[in-house]
Amino acid sequence: MPIGKFCSNDGWIVLPAECLLIADGLDKLLASGEEIFCRDSWENRTVGLGARDKEFVKKFAEFCRRTSAKKGFTVW
Repeated sequence: MPIGKFCSNDGWIVLPAECLLIADGLDKLLASGEEIFCRDSWENRTVGLGARDKEFVKKFAEFCRRTSAKKGFTVW
């Protein structure tokens, strides 16, 4: 799945197969129990995700799974 689709608001379409790939990957990451990190480009550092961030990741995985059964979604 090209990460570039999430780097702009140019109306990129995330296809159903890509949605499923994202959902599966995020579900696997959340189920691993390992600490999840993200890159804070504003501060130029790596930070661990807190509980609210992990809840957002979980909800985004659920959204991607639902849209994988439809037509995907558009990034604006």
